[in-house]
Amino acid sequence: MTNFNDLANAGDGLAQALTELNGTAFSKAVTTGNGVVVPGDAGGTALRRQDLSDDVKNITFGSRNFTIYNTIPRGVAQATAYEYTIQDGYGESGSSRFIQEMEIADVNDFSVTRKYVAMKIIGDTRQASILSLQVNNTKNPMDMMVNSAMMVVAKSIEYGIFYGDGDLSAEGEHQGNEFDGLVKLIPDENVIDLKGQILTETDLNAAAVRIAENYGEPDSVYMPVGVQAAFVNNQLNRQWVTQGSAVDINAGFTVPTFVSSQGSSLKLFPSAIMMNDKILNQSEAVQPQAPAAPAVTATVAAENGNFVDADTKSPLSYAVRIISKNGAASAITTVDADLTDATSHVELDINAGVQLIGAPSFVQIYRKDLFTGKFFLIGRVPFYKATAVNGAYHIAFVDNNDEIPGTADVFVGQMTQDVIELAELNPMQKIDLAQYKAAVQFAVLWVGGLVLYAPKKFVRLHNVKAQVY
Repeated sequence: MTNFNDLANAGDGLAQALTELNGTAFSKAVTTGNGVVVPGDAGGTALRRQDLSDDVKNITFGSRNFTIYNTIPRGVAQATAYEYTIQDGYGESGSSRFIQEMEIADVNDFSVTRKYVAMKIIGDTRQASILSLQVNNTKNPMDMMVNSAMMVVAKSIEYGIFYGDGDLSAEGEHQGNEFDGLVKLIPDENVIDLKGQILTETDLNAAAVRIAENYGEPDSVYMPVGVQAAFVNNQLNRQWVTQGSAVDINAGFTVPTFVSSQGSSLKLFPSAIMMNDKILNQSEAVQPQAPAAPAVTATVAAENGNFVDADTKSPLSYAVRIISKNGAASAITTVDADLTDATSHVELDINAGVQLIGAPSFVQIYRKDLFTGKFFLIGRVPFYKATAVNGAYHIAFVDNNDEIPGTADVFVGQMTQDVIELAELNPMQKIDLAQYKAAVQFAVLWVGGLVLYAPKKFVRLHNVKAQVY
């Protein structure tokens, strides 16, 4: 029988010999591991090849997520001020046109008006080192940069079509960088406030009737995907279950089209990106040369409020920041207000200080939605409305709950060339910029504006519930 101590001593001797021979600790087997190999790894790990996928997985939005950008009619502008003439009447009619024998009718005249739309510029700039374009990449960085810039510009155009505001500047009305969107161009009489309720067939019919009364034929509805899902869920109690066999049962449905009481067939366009720019990104870094953060004071005043009793149960939380002329955002300032009566309103005094840097353009005001815990945009105030008090700029904002956080807008309209058009002075194009170092840079530019020839042939359903859970 082998002596255990002799066997152990023999094993220790072999390990010591191997250690002296290889310069490494003795191990029983070569292992490869499953971590990422980095310089300095030894053993079987050093022999393993890395397996890098040949493609890049895109997990953000793409061209399939655009709605009105893909469907809006295009027009061509030939100057920075796109002018057009509308006819909104043929003249007096009805009782005034009935005359007696031997008489002639009074002179009548048609009604025409000249209007114009200022062209605005949207651009995105990219840069890559020459070395980054020469190495063995899985994807061509230049192709990815061009595609990314085009997606950014297209999403900005779609945002502008819905929510653009040309007054957002420190210089005065119509001096902002944005073109006016549907929110600005649709007249107040064509805005229907749902006050936080879900979208129903009754609401779509009301919009269709409003458009029909203005001689339009609505054909399209644009809404966030949550609004469309809530609209469908509201009809589940009328659902038919399709059963092909005992194991083949289909439940649930979608509603791609709504037929209004006017006979118009309205196609529904749910959007996954429509709400993105209304939700505050609290993790966004403050850019260099951004305006200084404002000081904000909230005061609750009596009357003129449209709040509900639930708003009085916990403080209303606001977030305010200043946006510069080049789009840089200041740090966020938060403030709470205790609302004791639903009929009261909240007054915000936004003290922007002296603002020696950053070229402030407008102020964004957000309010927290208690259901989602997110801050939603409820107002934007141009900086030209600021007043100087004791050497500091002050901006006043009143929240009477006309904009309900957590809700969305739904746009119903006639998408024909004689009603709405995206006038393009310069279609989206890539422009190579001067090379002044070992890098390649370019810009993607678009110049144009939204033309709503017939504003009353569009309706905005406001404060529509956007959650489905």
